[in-house]
Amino acid sequence: MNSSFRRSSRFGLIGVFVVAIAVAAIALTMGQGQGQGQADPKQAYILIFGVIGAFIVLLLVLQARDLTRAEGDSVRGAVGAPHDVADPTKLTEPELWASLAIKPVDDDAVKARQEAWGAARSSMRLAWLIVPLIFIGVVPMYVLGTFVPLMICVPLIVLIALYGAFRALGPGGHLQHGYELTDRSMAPLGLQVSEKWIVRLQPRWIQPGWQTRLDGALGLSGKRHGRKVSVRFESGVGRPLSEVAVGVSTPEFDIKAKDGKLKPDDKAPPEVVELLQALGSSTRWRSVHAECGPEGILVLRKGNSVSEWLCDLWLAKHLADAVRSA
Repeated sequence: MNSSFRRSSRFGLIGVFVVAIAVAAIALTMGQGQGQGQADPKQAYILIFGVIGAFIVLLLVLQARDLTRAEGDSVRGAVGAPHDVADPTKLTEPELWASLAIKPVDDDAVKARQEAWGAARSSMRLAWLIVPLIFIGVVPMYVLGTFVPLMICVPLIVLIALYGAFRALGPGGHLQHGYELTDRSMAPLGLQVSEKWIVRLQPRWIQPGWQTRLDGALGLSGKRHGRKVSVRFESGVGRPLSEVAVGVSTPEFDIKAKDGKLKPDDKAPPEVVELLQALGSSTRWRSVHAECGPEGILVLRKGNSVSEWLCDLWLAKHLADAVRSA
């Protein structure tokens, strides 16, 4: 979980249970109505929709504030970041990004990181449009017994959703702009986009209609410290898979994460063992597996929250340095 979004995430998780309890309490105490056993649950509906609406508005407000905080952190954390890092898990994502730079971190790269949050802001603005339309269409159906607002709001919601999808995945949309921002933000690290997602349109399985899906992988490549480096993020899997590869010949050995520590096998050189022993235990090494041999170093990770692949890039670089000094 990104620490910048911890507040809204906790509010969302806890709030769902609180809202469910409140809705159940309202339904049990007010849903039976009064007078000759005839139920008139309109007041209950109004209160239920009021509770749900208040929760959603508060959640959107908290998410907007957390987004502003995350955007600022992505810039502030990169300023004055250390360059000689002994343990990458001790740094935040922007600090680690800046520490791995092999070129000066210029204003354009920092600005690109800030602009990368634009897609999230656009999605949030769409949410502020769609959520009121849902309530405008649904609430009168229960309270006033009319379907007219629903018949008006549903096409509007569909049009807004289609517009949002086109802006995200269409030509010149957020996805294409994201590639350009990635090139600019990764320039100090010596990397650039070398492989792009494939956007596919496919039918929905549960309900009628179509949906977009990203297939393939996003790839970065370049040269760092005189070595060819590639980074790949695969799609279409339950847990995202990232790969960091460094083109340097090494003895054959494997490294696996266990209880937050990176454990080499018996074939690892002493320099590698010493390197890994110096690293503290951290959950950020979870699901990491490194394969080293004559064809190069490959660091695999299942799951990639908050750009943890930067830790893998640090690991691959220091493994290559350790083997070279052996």
